[in-house]
Amino acid sequence: MSPQLMCNNRLTVVKTLAMPTCDRVEFAARSLRTFIENSLRFGLECDYVIYDDSLSPQTRNGYRTMLKALRKEFGVSLCYAGFEEKISFLKQLLTGSEIPPEIAKYSLFDMHKHRDSTPGANRNAVLLDNPGRALVSVDDDTFCHVSRLSDATNDVEAVPGDIYSVSDPCEFVSFTDRKQLLESLCYTDTPFLQIHDNVLGKTFGELAGEQLGATLGEGKVLLSFNGLAGDCAWAPLTSFFYFLVTGPSLLRLTSSAAVYEAARSSREILRVSRRIFVTPISASPSAFVGMDNRELLPPFMPLGRTEDNFYWEMKRKCFPNDLFAHLPWALLHEPPRGRHFHPADMRRPRQGFDFHSIVMAFLRSLPKMFHPRISDRLAAMGKEFVSFGNLDVREFEMTVKDLLRRDVKGIKDCLEKKLEENTDGCKLWREDMEVFLEGSWSLLDGPDVAVPVEFSCFQGRTEALELAKKLISAYGQLLLIWPHMIEKAAKLRNSENRLAKPIS
Repeated sequence: MSPQLMCNNRLTVVKTLAMPTCDRVEFAARSLRTFIENSLRFGLECDYVIYDDSLSPQTRNGYRTMLKALRKEFGVSLCYAGFEEKISFLKQLLTGSEIPPEIAKYSLFDMHKHRDSTPGANRNAVLLDNPGRALVSVDDDTFCHVSRLSDATNDVEAVPGDIYSVSDPCEFVSFTDRKQLLESLCYTDTPFLQIHDNVLGKTFGELAGEQLGATLGEGKVLLSFNGLAGDCAWAPLTSFFYFLVTGPSLLRLTSSAAVYEAARSSREILRVSRRIFVTPISASPSAFVGMDNRELLPPFMPLGRTEDNFYWEMKRKCFPNDLFAHLPWALLHEPPRGRHFHPADMRRPRQGFDFHSIVMAFLRSLPKMFHPRISDRLAAMGKEFVSFGNLDVREFEMTVKDLLRRDVKGIKDCLEKKLEENTDGCKLWREDMEVFLEGSWSLLDGPDVAVPVEFSCFQGRTEALELAKKLISAYGQLLLIWPHMIEKAAKLRNSENRLAKPIS
């Protein structure tokens, strides 16, 4: 690795530490404190900003009060963006512009009452508040306690990535419980923001040396991830993601019934790289992510709790030559309540496909966008989403069924190959995998396979399909106008009229 990457403590790229949050004032305070203390210890300066998705005015005032206390204690720049701040900003964004109000509102709020969470909308607030700036986003249940594998290095290596892996290119180890995990960690005093600052916006050649740089051309690092120690950050009932572990990590996971059986009920993992891996593909959790917003990045899908995986695929399609970077340092992820999986979940038949599964299947089916201008790539992608959402209900349903069938086949082929190759995997893992492959996707031939499961509980069948179509078309329209929204946001920011408001 180039020696200049860790030779000083001055931030040259990252200007903001962003914390998206919702209804967790106390945890956000504990978390933010650790990041402030880390930066101050190394003399790093940035804005610390809370982006709050809470619906309760009392909770939002709780965040403001908490930030005032931290401002008084540490004397650092703290800002807050809640419902009132977002509404005020939206009014300014729309004043004197031709941006369609309904689509602009959709980017930040639950306009269509889909009754799901809106972390993607909150992340769009982060992007609109920081146009032309690089930032690092951390979840409100993470803590800046930095650890590192004992044999980790700062060497840089290019790897192809694996679209169906939850571990590649990192080391992935599961633990029986939190105590065992914490006892395994090797802590290091490291300037957290600087490890992202060192790689964002850099080409592989700038990171690894020009002789090696030709491997990945002139693509730049748009998104950077450090490792995660603690709760795996997967949704409930998704312990089957353990089937998507690959490489040496899979061999370790399936080495014995005891190791595998502990993993299938525990969510405690260490997922971290041994060196700086640069890759065009990633499926990393978004608990810690650096984002180079100095160039136009796409908006997040506003709804649903898997907005991160959708976004990484958007990067792959709209920025095919640009890169992800995985950093060989891990931070702690510790949600407010202990979580666990049920062993039976590994064999639980899938009950249906959610909205995320549908839009991911559609996105994976699209070609990569190679237009010279980023705005043209987003426009081309936007037109695809608008066309998909504007299909009549019958054609939409038939198209969704076909997309899901193709998407599931890709996953099944991957898992069946893994089962064939890992002949030494423990018997329990093989049995779980065989049951999963046999029964988990059988509903593909069911009559309601195209109806998102989270919509069907409060909508009639046709209404649920219409809502899915409306949300897909709205995201396409958002892609079309997003460059104009970012341009106007940049003008507002330059006139010191940003989305988040300073805490005094």
